[in-house]
Amino acid sequence: MTGVIYVLDDDADLAGSVTRFLRRNQFSAEPFVSPSELLDAYCVVTDVMMPDMDGFEFAQRLREQDACTSLVFMTGMPTTRDAVDSIRVFGGIDYIAKPLDEVRLLQAVIEGVAWSDQRRAELAKLKALSTREREVLTLLGRGHQNKE
Repeated sequence: MTGVIYVLDDDADLAGSVTRFLRRNQFSAEPFVSPSELLDAYCVVTDVMMPDMDGFEFAQRLREQDACTSLVFMTGMPTTRDAVDSIRVFGGIDYIAKPLDEVRLLQAVIEGVAWSDQRRAELAKLKALSTREREVLTLLGRGHQNKE
């Protein structure tokens, strides 16, 4: 597996527990209790409800800095609205209720790492294009024909 999985929860014991579980399953993982420490990460497992910055505000700020970081949301008080928002609005891989289903968490992290790898590879290909190639690609994306 590539990359580090960052586990964010205001409960340091839970963040540590999830981190140890991921490490036992061959992931490199680190626990965090403060969202501000994580605004430059690869894959993040985050709590939704935290005192300083909730998981959704954190996700929004993270996406502004790095659109290639995958997010797995977890919560002790699940709601349908939050579940929908976590996927549709904030681009999460999954929304998991506590106590955590370890199999589901592991599957979400594996999917998140794969998603992140794919996004980073796609971005690297785009960055390798010349200025003119990017202009042509943008015009193609707007519906223009190649010969135009």
